[in-house]
Amino acid sequence: MQGEVVTPVVVTARNAREGDPWARGTVMLVVKAAVAGTAAWTLASNVFDSSTPTYAPLAAMLVVERTIARSVSGSVQRLVAVLIGMLMAAGAGLSVGLHWWTMLPVLAVAVAIGRVPALGDHGSMVPTMALLSLITAGGTDTDFTVATMLETVMGGAIGILVNAVVAPPAHIETSRQRLRRIAGEAYDLVTDVGEALKGGSWTVEEAQEWAQRSERLADEAPSVLAAVDLGQESTRMNPRMVLKRTDADWTGYRDAVRALRAIQAQIAGIAATLSEVRDPEHPVQPPSERYLEAFGEVLLDLASGMSLLDRTDDAARDELTEILDRCQDRITTLGDEVYGAGAGVFAYGSLLVDATRMLQVVDAARPGIALPVEAIGPDPDDDTETPRSGDTL
Repeated sequence: MQGEVVTPVVVTARNAREGDPWARGTVMLVVKAAVAGTAAWTLASNVFDSSTPTYAPLAAMLVVERTIARSVSGSVQRLVAVLIGMLMAAGAGLSVGLHWWTMLPVLAVAVAIGRVPALGDHGSMVPTMALLSLITAGGTDTDFTVATMLETVMGGAIGILVNAVVAPPAHIETSRQRLRRIAGEAYDLVTDVGEALKGGSWTVEEAQEWAQRSERLADEAPSVLAAVDLGQESTRMNPRMVLKRTDADWTGYRDAVRALRAIQAQIAGIAATLSEVRDPEHPVQPPSERYLEAFGEVLLDLASGMSLLDRTDDAARDELTEILDRCQDRITTLGDEVYGAGAGVFAYGSLLVDATRMLQVVDAARPGIALPVEAIGPDPDDDTETPRSGDTL
């Protein structure tokens, strides 16, 4: 139990020290929540002359989120939840008084309302405030109700202010890093398979490793999409965006993740077929080595096409069109061999279907896709700059 609590804290601290932006953001959230809670407690204790101002620091800490937009929405949700809970308690207290048979339906309804998705993580405040109001003031103490509402508003405002002023969160570069990584991994995987087939020396273990790498890409895609969504959300209501504008193409980034996910699905099929071809226990009649070498060249061409997807200049578009046309011609030529192949027809056809679909994905992705600079492809041999999509900050 102790390890389950301590280990994540230690890992986060170590990652933050090593420069991981997500871990640093987590540490900053902790610091800002503590600052917001302390400031809210100090101000509320002076304004309301209370020795135990609880609701202001609670509201301040709980609305410090990873984006300012979430802080604002969280503050509104919390205020609405508190208001609903206290109004329910006041309605019951003023109409029939405090009894066990009035508390039961009030709490039941409050719990149900608290589960409404519109209240988010703050829905639990509905039954909490209904219960506290009933047992501390019978739901009828106007001073208690007003003070609680004012403390909640004050705490929420302080939490938003601290989040916006103290290192306002902007997760633009984090989302780009995640997208660069998954794009680079997809490119490397297609390239590795292509080079191995072209060279003719690969094993069933390598094919299985390719399949495992493709599965990891599939598992990572949803979290990358979430990172892109968070990056876009972090630009809303963010004072940093007034001073430092971003031209990030968030829709294009999402299209890129979906395209890479589709490419992954096809390379997974290719890896599975190759694994069966070399599996000594359940062998599939293999295509000829010459055919596999030619197929490897198709994959290398596709990888070259993928490396151009982050560029928007005319030269890159023309080069990508030429590459895709060459791939299509090679696939057509390889397809002609299937009809007279006899042995190995299953493997021939399966590989061609996956390659054709991958070609279609790359071709279809061209109009709307956006990738950060040098997201995929080999390291450039020169320092010539070319315009690329969605990467101005």
